[in-house]
Amino acid sequence: MDLLEVEFGLHEDLALKLNAASVRPRREVFLWLTWMRSSAWHRLAAPGLLPPRSPNVPVGITGLWVGCLLDQTEVLHWDYDTGWTRHPLPNPLPVPRFLGCP
Repeated sequence: MDLLEVEFGLHEDLALKLNAASVRPRREVFLWLTWMRSSAWHRLAAPGLLPPRSPNVPVGITGLWVGCLLDQTEVLHWDYDTGWTRHPLPNPLPVPRFLGCP
């Protein structure tokens, strides 16, 4: 779980931006982890297990999605109401296409 606290420490203004941009009751953050954090992802998303405790999220964030670019099978979601849950990703992952981009 320290991984998430490190990520929030690296992006201290995340909750401020989210709170300023929306008056909606749900304000969720999505963290895509790169290969540099893949070992921490494997500890966080151990097969068959969910993280044992809730993350320490900044005030104003109501939910958290976490995925790893090297693991295209699932993402984890946490919120105050349900705790941690797993969600499978579609296979293959959809890739958005933008006009003028290859």
